[in-house]
Amino acid sequence: MTCPADAGGHRTNPDQNDGASPRLPGGVAVVLAAGSGRRFGGAKQLALLAGRPLLLWALRAALDSGLERGLVVLGGHADQVRARLPNEPRLTVLDNPDYLQGMGTSLALAARWCRQRRARVMAVLLGDQPLVAAEMVRRVAQAALDSPAGAAAALVAKRPVHPVAFAARHFDELGRLSGDHGGRGLLRRLGDSLSLLPAPEYSAWDVDRPADLAEAQRLLSGGLPRG
Repeated sequence: MTCPADAGGHRTNPDQNDGASPRLPGGVAVVLAAGSGRRFGGAKQLALLAGRPLLLWALRAALDSGLERGLVVLGGHADQVRARLPNEPRLTVLDNPDYLQGMGTSLALAARWCRQRRARVMAVLLGDQPLVAAEMVRRVAQAALDSPAGAAAALVAKRPVHPVAFAARHFDELGRLSGDHGGRGLLRRLGDSLSLLPAPEYSAWDVDRPADLAEAQRLLSGGLPRG
């Protein structure tokens, strides 16, 4: 099911420039947010971080990245989460009916959507990683377009992390994913040809449990750069 973000949603940044021209036409910033939050104990997408629902941190990075469109994939707690999404004309919401089968099903759904709309590149963020900068999303997307491998990822502690980006040549393969493997297999096969962009260690912080949310709040309180 595809639908636009619900009207009357929560605008996360009153200073955002909704009319800004896209810097990367044909780019789609995808936020995967279909998890049930079992380890967190509920709908972690809506847990508050500095007064803002957790998901909206990643979503704002996606929308501020300069890519032409934003896409969010929902599953667990979808109705509650959708009610808190921003009223943003560049944002599309996909419902993943197979989300319990794993993150690979959400990535596959997003890849098929991008392929159908002839997107040039998709950058993928996780909805529980609130400290990713919008600029890094744009940079990995551009690197995927420029790379002979057609893929790029942020690099933290000598390993690739989200955001990752894939050029259109990979959409067919990604659209066939299942289970919980995501795009790791493809990234491994690309090996040394994968473009890697160093990122701050904190940007890879993800929220699985309430203690992780508290640590994200501590990191933010320390004055992390955002952008």
